[in-house]
Amino acid sequence: MDIEFDDVFSDFSDDDSADLQNLYDQFVQVLPDTCIALYGANKVAHPSFPEVSDDVITALKECTRKDKKIGSYKTDSGLWIYGYYLEDHDFLLAFILPDSPDDITENPQLNTLYFNSFRLVSLHERQEQQEIENRQLNRNIDMLNRQHILLQDE
Repeated sequence: MDIEFDDVFSDFSDDDSADLQNLYDQFVQVLPDTCIALYGANKVAHPSFPEVSDDVITALKECTRKDKKIGSYKTDSGLWIYGYYLEDHDFLLAFILPDSPDDITENPQLNTLYFNSFRLVSLHERQEQQEIENRQLNRNIDMLNRQHILLQDE
């Protein structure tokens, strides 16, 4: 199932959308049987992705928010649902694997995808931090300019 991120999440920049599509494509190539789902402003799911309750989505979001890592949740049927959440966009990418979190880190291909997922989350966190630092820097510049004007007036 092809997912056009631009159609689903129009507030993403072109770069974000391309990154997400690329990450999705990587998962599909390495894990063709893996179910992928996107949860955001609209709910989009792979046809074979099981119904996921809002509680599960919330748990995966909270894991990303609190621990800054991909969340994992074991279903009653024994499947593991993984997800990471981009808070800026209220967006969760979830995927299903039959393996436990310990197994996933031992598979080199999955490990790379896992890392890429983290990298995408980290990219957004760095952008947020940079914006905060830029605002602080601008406030400092304004304050120095005011002090300079006051000194000139004396």
